[in-house]
Amino acid sequence: METNTARPYGSQKEQALARLDAGLRNRLILVTAPEGYGKTALLRQWAAALQGAIPVAWVSLEPGCNRMDRFLTQVWSAIHAAGLGDVPVELPGSEMIDLANALAGVEEDFALILDQYHVIYTQVVHAAVSLLLDYPPRGLHIVIACRSEPPLQIPRLRARRQLVELGPSDF
Repeated sequence: METNTARPYGSQKEQALARLDAGLRNRLILVTAPEGYGKTALLRQWAAALQGAIPVAWVSLEPGCNRMDRFLTQVWSAIHAAGLGDVPVELPGSEMIDLANALAGVEEDFALILDQYHVIYTQVVHAAVSLLLDYPPRGLHIVIACRSEPPLQIPRLRARRQLVELGPSDF
């Protein structure tokens, strides 16, 4: 007798994936849960499902990304690797505004996933991400995965309904 090991339709994971899809209509998708809950695995599955629909730029943050130059280099490399048209090979400056301006000409939708955001502790990087959230280039969808709510303008985004949140109960 063959056993069906597939999850039933409407499983918790499928619902989380559907919420991620719906989040593409918002400025920010925030995925927060303690270590080991499967944030990265869920986002990897979602990014694979998006393949062909929209480009995905994935940044696995590390402590060195608390330096602005390193953060920008990692983000720019991921954006370039995602294969977006109309982006120059080299980042034309060393500030977040340079990144935003370079992305201004991109016509297509794309997702920027900042995984392991909890390793970021410097205010300069938080301010840079806040700038992207306040003045996002057309088509940019930011996804942040972290262990706790980051020090960004989350309450304002909640109030304006520009945020989709997934928490521990969604895994």
